[in-house]
This record gives sequence, structure tokens and C-alpha cells, in this order.
Amino acid sequence: MSFFLVTSEDHEYRSYFEGMAFSNESVVFSLDGLESYLSENGDPFDLVDGRFAAFYYKNHEGFFFTDRSGQDCWFYYFEGGFWAVSNSYYALVEKLASFFRLKLNESAFVHFNVPHSFCTQPISDNTMVTGVKILPKDSYIKVGSGLCKIQKRSKIEPPVDVEEYYSRLSCYIGTWKARLDSLRIVFGEKSIRCDISGGLDSRIIFSLTDPANELSRINYSSNKLWVDDFKVAKHLLFRYGLELSTSPISNSRSLGIDQAVELYVYGNAGVYRNVYFPKHLTPAKSLHLHGGGGENIRGNWPGSAWKIIHRLKGRFKDEDAFRLFRKEALSWFAENSIDPKSDESSIIHYRNFRSRFHFGRNWYRSLTNPLCTPLESAEIDSLSDFLIASGRDPRRLQFDLLYAYDPFLAFFHLINRASHLGLMFIARLWVVWQEKVFPSQASYARYTGAQWN
Repeated sequence: MSFFLVTSEDHEYRSYFEGMAFSNESVVFSLDGLESYLSENGDPFDLVDGRFAAFYYKNHEGFFFTDRSGQDCWFYYFEGGFWAVSNSYYALVEKLASFFRLKLNESAFVHFNVPHSFCTQPISDNTMVTGVKILPKDSYIKVGSGLCKIQKRSKIEPPVDVEEYYSRLSCYIGTWKARLDSLRIVFGEKSIRCDISGGLDSRIIFSLTDPANELSRINYSSNKLWVDDFKVAKHLLFRYGLELSTSPISNSRSLGIDQAVELYVYGNAGVYRNVYFPKHLTPAKSLHLHGGGGENIRGNWPGSAWKIIHRLKGRFKDEDAFRLFRKEALSWFAENSIDPKSDESSIIHYRNFRSRFHFGRNWYRSLTNPLCTPLESAEIDSLSDFLIASGRDPRRLQFDLLYAYDPFLAFFHLINRASHLGLMFIARLWVVWQEKVFPSQASYARYTGAQWN
């Protein structure tokens, strides 16, 4: 199986890598690749993007870390001088049960039967077993010389002004276009699939593939059963002279039911309510470009976390269950010095939990379709945070990403009326491009005469 488990009782430690990791200039696909990269660059924390879990052990010192968006996840247990870490929650609990008598933590799972996206995954760093915790996405675990401790990674700060916003946005787009071009070479013709719908997130991913220069090396696809999405996808592909595929996303299932259930338990049990069985024992050599992470940059539309938590009261079976849930959820905000009544509290919580467990748990998710999710990015989150902090609508970032590649993509129809009207609202209000940043594009001011507010 693709997950990893290690404890302080093990006689020897070995490094581990699963997934795909990016630095600003490199891409890592394997443990050999990680070791080669570190021999030349030295700092594992320069690997900021991608979807991966890694344990790097050298000279009696080890580091557990993931990509900055936490698209894989480490679970850990510390007690006295004993420690254990795994990216399979079930495997870790199974191991601990051979050492200790475990206790259930009801407040960490009382919400799992509530039908709401907030309640589908953990709501804090605690889990249903007392003492077993989730490593935050902004942290890493350091072990060695009798020590085991959690340390914070350096934070990616938002831009300080509009000029830096545009500069970093330009860098993000250029970096991802180069990454996807490299991945095409690695995976080969038609082994990368890009789904196109009538929505925003898939269109942004589509733009990063550079369709005007694509020459059909990517398998662009859409689902015929989603009639409105399919119509939009056909129009988009027609504009760039590309073909639209309706082939299945992945190869046919190669696992028997017993293997699929076993893998489901090790990948999902205790941390994600929805049931999705894997298709394969090992990841296929293919890649699915996915818009996962788009919600991370939309801003604060659901209201504060305080409001969301209290809206759910009527969905609990009784008052005591709700009180347990409320206490557990609010404790995470208190521990992280975040005001749950603040506008940004809901998006911060979303990025730390919903986004990680719904699209993440990468070692397990890759057993169906290996994903590449450019919008799961701490850098692009920081650009959204800049817009929010400066009083601007974060939907502007979505518009800017599309307009940067082709103004047509920013204005062409979206099937969700609210999204389409929202994007047009952004277009009418603000200048969204500057010739000095992207000299190849005409200034958007020529279209609207608008100004920054």
C-alpha cells in the first residue's frame, strides 16, 4: 500500500515520498527524485506546491511534511518519549491499539452524521481517538536525538500593494504554464486529461494549459450528460481548434471488492464521511488536471464560521450533541488566535479542513485518478487574501487569471448565473490588467474605462 507508518520503537528509519512536488524550478515524482533534489538544493521546504507527503531522514534527524496546501496529511501521536506518525489514520490507530488502550473523543466525531459539507471531515486538529492529531498544513514534525516536536513553516505573506499583486500573479501563471508543459513531456501524449465544464475553476485550469499552443497533446474532455456544461466546453474547444473527448476519466477498475474495501478503510475511515472506493492498487501513469482549490480563493461568501456553526444547530439530534460540536469547532479558532466571528474565519477553516480532506488525502485519491490541482496553492491563497484585506472582491482574482490568458475566457458564458453576473460585475468596476505587467495584453481600461476603487 502507498501509505507510510513509523514509530519511535522502530529499529531503523527510511525516508518516504508519495505524490508530486514542485519547487519554483523543479518537479519531484519519487523518493529518488526527492533525494536528488535535496542533494542539490538542501532545503525540503522549498517544495511548496503539488500533492505529496514526505518523510526525509538523514544524519539521525527526520522531517515529516507535505505540500503547503496539505493535500496529503500526516496524523501523529506523542506520549512521553513515544511517538508514531502515519498518513493513514486507520493504520496509525491500528498500530497504537497494539501498544495502548485507546479512548474515544466524542466531541471530534459527533458531527459526522450531520448532512452538511462543514461536517463531512474533521473540524479541528483533534480526531475521534484521544491524543491522535492532524498535523496542520502550515507545520512539520521534526524527530531525532530523542526529540519529537511540531514546528511552523515560514508563512507566505500577501502582497503589500497592487503592483506586487500583479507581479506575483504573473509569476504564478508563468510558473504553472511551465510546469504543465513539463508534465506533458513526462506523461506523454494524451495521458493528461483536463475536464472542462461551464464553471470557473475548470476554465482557469484550461487557460493554464495554454490551449492556443496545445496542439492536442492534452485530452480535453466533458460529460455529455451535463448538457449545459457540454455546450460550453464545445464552444471553448472550437475557439482554439481543439477536439473534445467524452472518454472515461480513468481506466476500468482493476481492484476486487475486498481490496477496494481494505484500501477504503486505510484511506478514509475516521476522517472523511463520503464513500469513494479506489480503482487501482497503485497510481496509474496518467494525470487529471482538476479545479480543486477554487473555493479557497472565492472569499467569505458563506458568512463567518460562528454563523455557519450556529446555523447547523437544528441538524443535531439533541442539544448535548450540538454543544459538543460547537465546543470542538470553536476550540480550533481559539487555539489558532482566530476570531470565529470575523469575515475571514470561514475561508481559513475551509482551507485547513474541507479543502484538505475533500480533494486531498493524495496517496489514497491517486488510486483512482492521480490529480494535479494548481488552485490548491498557498501562493494564490495569499493573492486572494490581499484582495479581501484591501476591501476588494476576491472574485477579481478569478477574472484576472482568465483575462491574463485570453479576454474571451473572462467574458464567455458561465452556466452558473450568479458566477457569470459576479464576474461581469468585477469587469465593470475595475481595471483588471496593466500593460506594464503583461505588455502582450491590451489594457482592460480600454474596454471599460474603469479604475481601482
